[in-house]
Amino acid sequence: MLVGPPNSGKTCVLQILADTLCLLKEKGVLEEEAVIYRTVNPKSITMGQLFGEFDPVTHEWTDGIVAIIFREFAFSSNPHRKWVVFDGPVDTLWIESMNTVLDDNKKLCLMSGEIIQMSNSMSLIFEVMDLSQASPATVSRCGMIYMEATALGWEPKVQSWMNLLPEVWGLENMAAIYALCAWLIPSSTTFLRKNCKVHSLSSN
Repeated sequence: MLVGPPNSGKTCVLQILADTLCLLKEKGVLEEEAVIYRTVNPKSITMGQLFGEFDPVTHEWTDGIVAIIFREFAFSSNPHRKWVVFDGPVDTLWIESMNTVLDDNKKLCLMSGEIIQMSNSMSLIFEVMDLSQASPATVSRCGMIYMEATALGWEPKVQSWMNLLPEVWGLENMAAIYALCAWLIPSSTTFLRKNCKVHSLSSN
């Protein structure tokens, strides 16, 4: 589980790690494998769309997104690393259905009766803001990496913004723009924290 507030770099860390492993595989270094990953937001869809459900009229089973991804990865013959990334809040509505996967058995049990065994090349990764709704049983089954937005600093955000600037600004101006940011942002942030009150949206 990658735990941290928005803008702490969770998604970028995963993407850079995946790209690095793919590059190592391409160059034949350290005998690493490339990465294939699928990202799902479990809170953007219903439980039936997530894991699968029976049609109330025809009683036919329809696979959910997680079931399709698990089946694709579990029965794949290539040796690449396969990550199933859940990018969204952890709550008891959907995470409890993953307990059999998080156990040592590593099996996804569907309501249809189908059981999908995770392969050795598969991994589950959760990107969450906090663990306030996660049960101790869920937390104890996962390894935690905590990421703080304050530890990231302002430099990567400014650099990302500068990479998107139009070419008419000219490359010769980039050093001056960065220097201005380095002069203004830390001092402005320090002034705000020491001398200003920040009101939350709920108080307005």
